[in-house]
Amino acid sequence: MSSAADGQRGWAVGDLGTILQTKDGGEHWQHQTSGTQAHLHSVSSAADGLSGWAVGDSGTILEVRDGGEHWQPQTSGTQAHLQSVNFAADGQRGWAVGYGGTICTPRMAASIGGPRPVGLKMGSIR
Repeated sequence: MSSAADGQRGWAVGDLGTILQTKDGGEHWQHQTSGTQAHLHSVSSAADGLSGWAVGDSGTILEVRDGGEHWQPQTSGTQAHLQSVNFAADGQRGWAVGYGGTICTPRMAASIGGPRPVGLKMGSIR
């Protein structure tokens, strides 16, 4: 679950590509089309509540910039299951982490041309 700065907009993710969105602080939830059957484990929202990222099995990264109308797959460069994603409120810097010490930087596609794998293993992080 992730919510925008206003506390009203938010997303929750789950099995078989499930993405749910609220626009009223959780009173009501609407299903959104993710375009994937991958299990999604984590979602992160920018402060505006319009941009967000979801991650899941087999290196799945999804990005949205229009409040949830069009979730777009992004290239992660890994097949590792990604377990968590977190972005700064400005939506420009973020990290996804997963099995085997995988760390990816799925940044907004417009800023660097898509997500880039960092290629670090847990043992090399200091």
